[in-house]
Amino acid sequence: MWENDGQITRLDWDGDGTDRSPILDAGVTQLEAYFAGDLTVFSLPLKLGTPPFQAQFLQALIDIPFGKTKIYGDLAKELKVSAQAIEQACGAEPIPVIVPCYRVFGSNGLGGFFSAGGVES
Repeated sequence: MWENDGQITRLDWDGDGTDRSPILDAGVTQLEAYFAGDLTVFSLPLKLGTPPFQAQFLQALIDIPFGKTKIYGDLAKELKVSAQAIEQACGAEPIPVIVPCYRVFGSNGLGGFFSAGGVES
């Protein structure tokens, strides 16, 4: 997990866990609680990106309630972009799990998981 100016900017799975700060420690604690089934909503300061679409897209993912999903095309209509733009944005999403890109599916099923260590690994 990475942070900048007190906001989480990235989550990756190959870190060594030696970086420490109150924000990173809170992130680890919340991820552990999430995976234990004790947390459904993260409350961490996140840097959602500077291009307006990226911030809007990531907030739209956060707004999908726990236990619910959306289809790429439906989210695309809401954000007034193409379904392909949504799929590509999901693949480039920098804070997986905390920002729930996994709640967005293709119309024919799962689609792919693009983060390092995803379903193809």
